[in-house]
Amino acid sequence: MRGKKIPQQLAEDIIEYYFNNPKTNGNKEMVEMFNVNHTTLSNIISKELKKRRENSIMKRCLNY
Repeated sequence: MRGKKIPQQLAEDIIEYYFNNPKTNGNKEMVEMFNVNHTTLSNIISKELKKRRENSIMKRCLNY
């Protein structure tokens, strides 16, 4: 059985909080703040980091 799909707005809020509060973005606090489980939180952040990494690699390749 699959879990519930996370609303896009919630994912955006989590990502915004994660990058705007580097000293207070512990997973435990964020899980409680956004009322999501640890796995969901980790997946949202991982997807965003992967997307940003791919974008930065692509930009570097285009500059050469």
